[in-house]
This record gives sequence, C-alpha cells and structure tokens, in this order.
Amino acid sequence: MKKILLVTFVTLLAISCGSKSKDEAIKGKWVASDIEYQMEGADKEMKEFADVMKEALIGKMSFEFKEDKTFVALMPMGKKETKGTWSISEDGKTLTTTDEKKSEDMTIVNLDSSKLALSKKDPQGTSTITFKKE
Repeated sequence: MKKILLVTFVTLLAISCGSKSKDEAIKGKWVASDIEYQMEGADKEMKEFADVMKEALIGKMSFEFKEDKTFVALMPMGKKETKGTWSISEDGKTLTTTDEKKSEDMTIVNLDSSKLALSKKDPQGTSTITFKKE
C-alpha cells in the first residue's frame, strides 16, 4: 500500500511540475527558424504558396512570452503585432494563445531552453513551426 501511495505521489508531482517547468522554459522571445507543411492533396500552386510563406516568415515572425502570462506576436506581413494571453495545459502538451479576436491551441512538439516547436492542424494540413530563443 505504501508503494502505491509513493508511486501515485511521485507521478502527480511529475505531472504538476511538468507544465510549470514548461511555463518557465517558454518565457522570452522566440523567432521562427523553420517551418514544415504537411498538406494532403495539395496541388503545385498550393505548395508554391507554402514555400513563399515559409520564406516570408523565417527569421521575421516572433513570439515573446512574458512572465505575467501575456504575449506579443509579430507577423511580418503588414508588420502586424498581436497581443494577448498564453497558457500551457496541465499535461504540458498544449499551448493556448488568446487575443481579442480568438483563442488558438497549438501542440507543443518540443520545448527546451533554446528551441520551441509548435504544431497546428487546419483544413489544408498540418504546419509545424520551429522557433529559436533570442
């Protein structure tokens, strides 16, 4: 019985600390360093458009996640700046950003002190954006 309680306690501790450590790791400014698109059934024109978007965003798109759980995102098209709040799910697998227009969930593929990779599914397929910490 004591072993079961100990294992349960350690598991719960690991889960609860997991998102907190990710909360700490995500804080700071991140700049897009790579983008991968997986588009099922995309024609040549759609793939070319994805390549143009990739070139336009790498090194220019950024997120800054702040201590107070707010963020600032900069999109290079039209130099658009978006502000809002962020949170990481308890299991540490989902980043949610909320601005004045919408709330968006992204899967955390990787997060450590220097690399952040986020994945998002949409009707056209799946995109994974990798950021490096600035």
